[in-house]
Amino acid sequence: MIITLCHAGGTKQKSQKKKNTLNVKADKIYVAKSHPKPIEKTEVPKLKILGFSTICYSREGSPKPDRNPVIIISTATNSGEEKLFLANEDKDDKPALRSFHKLRAKIRPRCNCRLWLELATVVLP
Repeated sequence: MIITLCHAGGTKQKSQKKKNTLNVKADKIYVAKSHPKPIEKTEVPKLKILGFSTICYSREGSPKPDRNPVIIISTATNSGEEKLFLANEDKDDKPALRSFHKLRAKIRPRCNCRLWLELATVVLP
């Protein structure tokens, strides 16, 4: 079945849903069946924005993901939600990172920055 997808960038294209054979984490996968065509947009898309900052514990120099834990993750969304995720007293950052990952999955911002991908790849199991 071929459907028309409209993108936030102001384009539409014919696409077909495809089974996830690439072993990637995605809600749905589509294969483009036509070139994107511009459409007239009358409203600004409602974006979900998640900003975050980390503080890492390091006695010397720049922190290294394999030995220096993230002790604080502070977050804020464009809807006004703010949260702090803290490592425990033993500086174990896994519970804080998992909680942050759950929040990110719940909010589902439209863009994942490279830093988040590196953090998830290096630290999370």
